Amino acid sequence: MPKRGQITVFIIIGVIILIVAVSLFFLVSTVSSSKEILRPLSTDAISLFVERCLFQTTADGLEIIGKQGGYYQVPAPFKHYPIFTMPYYFHEGNSFIPTEERVKAELEAYIENEIKSCLDLKYFEQQGYQFSFSNSLKSDLIQDQFLTIPSQPIEVKVIFSPAKVQAELHYPFTVGLGLQQKELSSFKTAVDIPFKEIFKTIEGIAQMQQKQLDVLVLGDLLEAASQKNFYLSITTVGEGEVLFNLFFPIKHNELYNYAFLARYPKLDLDKAKIFSPQAELQSEALIYEHHSLEIPLPVLASGPDNFEFIPPADLWQDPNYLSNLNSQDFLASLFSNPSLFSNSAVLYEFENRLGEANFIEQLNQQRNLLNRWADLKGISFGNQGELLSYTNGLITTKGKQSTTFNPADLLGATVLKSGEVQLPSKAVISSANIEKSSGALVINGGSIDLSNAINLENTRVVNAVVFRNSQEIYSQGGEPFFIEANAAGQPTIKGAEVFIAKDGQTELLLTGSLTLLDETSYTLYPDTLLREYRNEQPSLDYAIGRTIHFSMEGGGCAAIKNCIERDPDKSELKVSTDDGQVKIANLGNSLQKLIVDGKGQVEYFENNVQLLFSGKPVTVAGDPSTLRTEVEHIYTRDGKKSIKLLPAAHGIEIQFCLKLCTYQGMLTNEALLAMKNFADTKLRQDQLAQQFGAQYGERNSLRVLGYLDEPTELRIINAIQQAAEKTGLDPNFVAGAFFVEGLHGWISNEYYNNPDAELSAMGSLGADRFGKEEAILRDKGYLRPDFQEGADFSKEELLTSERGEASPRVIFKDVERGVEGAAAMLAYRRDLLKRDLRDNGLNPDDLTRDQLNYWTYVYYNAGSGPPEDPYGKGRAIIKERAKHGAGSLVIPSQKIVNKIVERKVSTEISSELIEIFNPLGNAQRVMATTKLIEEANPVPPEQAKKEIQAKRTQLADTGPGNEFKSN
Repeated sequence: MPKRGQITVFIIIGVIILIVAVSLFFLVSTVSSSKEILRPLSTDAISLFVERCLFQTTADGLEIIGKQGGYYQVPAPFKHYPIFTMPYYFHEGNSFIPTEERVKAELEAYIENEIKSCLDLKYFEQQGYQFSFSNSLKSDLIQDQFLTIPSQPIEVKVIFSPAKVQAELHYPFTVGLGLQQKELSSFKTAVDIPFKEIFKTIEGIAQMQQKQLDVLVLGDLLEAASQKNFYLSITTVGEGEVLFNLFFPIKHNELYNYAFLARYPKLDLDKAKIFSPQAELQSEALIYEHHSLEIPLPVLASGPDNFEFIPPADLWQDPNYLSNLNSQDFLASLFSNPSLFSNSAVLYEFENRLGEANFIEQLNQQRNLLNRWADLKGISFGNQGELLSYTNGLITTKGKQSTTFNPADLLGATVLKSGEVQLPSKAVISSANIEKSSGALVINGGSIDLSNAINLENTRVVNAVVFRNSQEIYSQGGEPFFIEANAAGQPTIKGAEVFIAKDGQTELLLTGSLTLLDETSYTLYPDTLLREYRNEQPSLDYAIGRTIHFSMEGGGCAAIKNCIERDPDKSELKVSTDDGQVKIANLGNSLQKLIVDGKGQVEYFENNVQLLFSGKPVTVAGDPSTLRTEVEHIYTRDGKKSIKLLPAAHGIEIQFCLKLCTYQGMLTNEALLAMKNFADTKLRQDQLAQQFGAQYGERNSLRVLGYLDEPTELRIINAIQQAAEKTGLDPNFVAGAFFVEGLHGWISNEYYNNPDAELSAMGSLGADRFGKEEAILRDKGYLRPDFQEGADFSKEELLTSERGEASPRVIFKDVERGVEGAAAMLAYRRDLLKRDLRDNGLNPDDLTRDQLNYWTYVYYNAGSGPPEDPYGKGRAIIKERAKHGAGSLVIPSQKIVNKIVERKVSTEISSELIEIFNPLGNAQRVMATTKLIEEANPVPPEQAKKEIQAKRTQLADTGPGNEFKSN
């Protein structure tokens, strides 16, 4: 019995152990499962987004309160101007200067009211994040299909420190992702403007003026400007009223502007008192070392003398200072200092002001001062080249020689307030007059009557209406045009951007042009005349795309049938009309047929249509929404990416747009600003492309700017950065390689419509052989074992690469998976390159970073297979060059590449390496693009790497396939 009892106890213990073991097993499984399901919630990207919004709003607020005398809401007494409202600091013997605490409160009020405009959390919600706000916020939450921002309450605290302005935002809300939540409430930023020190200077000026509130204490102000290192402009703006503009140098050669008004009842100006030699001798002696004081104008009916404090010459190069000068001060400075015309920045500002009613009015008022120019017996401009380009035709030279210009010749035309130029009724304008500039006129937004003009050259027309007899000639661009006499002795027009003449109800196409984005204009004429010209300097019209206008004589379409054509062997253009339709056909082997209906809507594209855009063929097939370009987005009014022909006032307008689209009569200030920024960006990119083109042998034609600089593209930036970190590659090189291979096109045509769009391994990333090598990459550890779950491998469907090689079609489910897979191939090619270098007696560590990137891409693009294999060109190149030592692995210039292609280099070096395509030239494009991204883009250059790592965005964590992403 005891033994039987012991057995029973052991059985019971065993059952208990079994139960505990099973429980532990399920518990561990559950925890493991939970760990697999739950992903850490990161709010770094959201915090970064809010902080950048806070920074920009604070910077904008500092600019506003500076130009409004320290106020956001300006109290009385004040004076209202079109853009700003100015407070009076001194008015009728009283002082109204704000305290530092008041200015701080004004800036806080500005930030609290204006920051809402950029706190749009909608994008994060689209990525799966949920936001909840406190009870006091819920009732005021703005949430629609465009914005998700709280309206109130938002609390801001501002601190003025000696070197910067700090702002702290109290903005409580909760971020949720799945079952996880995190609370955010406090955000900080700092703007590098020493406002505290600036305001101390303002207070010092106030203390000077407190001694005598009824007169202007000029001498003390000049001395303060010298001691405190700021520039001072004092301008009379009315009877007894003076505008003070103080410009404080801050970082990057920028100026911070602080302005206020003063009204002096005794400003009949006792000059002897203000400029008393006994009282002001010392301060003036100090100030004249840096500035010169000029009082050039006589007393005007509107007020007393204009006291302009002219700063040193280097400040005249500052566009911010020039743009802040009012017209009276600007002209006064030019008339009293003619040598300023030799400054290109001054000439550029002069050009910008032409056509402004106020500026023209001031110019007419100072007409007596034009004689001062004439009295100087001509102004020598030195070797300024074609000053026409600086002054829109008001000042020109012949050729690039040093020229004297007599302003008296300008008196032959009357300049009106509206910007019109009216010629004398009996004037004959000929080329002989151009040398003295009397025939070189600028029309900016106004009109000019050319009824008596027979030979007029170098007239620059900017958005103006030109009259000739009963006809109106509309200009949409800024190119110079030329009027010559035809065989019948009547004026004809050539070289115009877009011109349509109208006589009564009859419309006649005189000329027009279509500028493709390869800097080539095709100028169209009737009667089968067509010319081609180059636009060397990128202009605003060039940057955003230009238009063609077709007009129909008598309202019918038959008038222009076959009137515009070019020779077929030159892939020329031919336009014909039939039953209200416009057909563009016979563009060589490129454009086969494009048909649009009478309303200007795209009807259909026939198979394998190609459109010349950006100077390169772009394949279009099927639905026009599939259009893919080599440059940027093409937007239409409904937001879809396509080409759309829009009805215009004088026929049919074909309009190509980049990133934004402008329509007749719908050009807003915001659109103009965006186009200017785009043009500036394009110019900057062209400069960089030229620089790196010279360095790496091939100028890159892709516009990589604008793709990696917007909040919506954080996901792409993050994908590139993570892929680079996993593979040990340079992130700029990863971006450069895949942009050249086609990623930029996918971003333009797919990502902006759907951030979760699929992308092709071959078409978007150049990973042609990924379908063949994916298993190798997984076996060797370049890819995760479960990588296939994020890609579609259609092994039964083969695609043919540019080498004629058939590979399985691979579609990646999202950008993270695509960049990760292609980067793994790139890393594998790098290691194969290193192996082959060692096998051929070379040390990979002897290569520079650029050389390693360059030859890695050669392997990626040209292949690393056996030399006899069409995919083994890269390996063959390395084997051949290794015979000549490490020095042969320098990045070749384009001249060398061309010679290899043309087989003009000795076979000892080239060994007939390039038979199918040009891997060395492609690698040069990648290097130029890599450097362009590294130098010009905010991210992911090296200088932004720390910020990206510190503020790691997890936006893509909710995307398909990213649940496998390692931390």
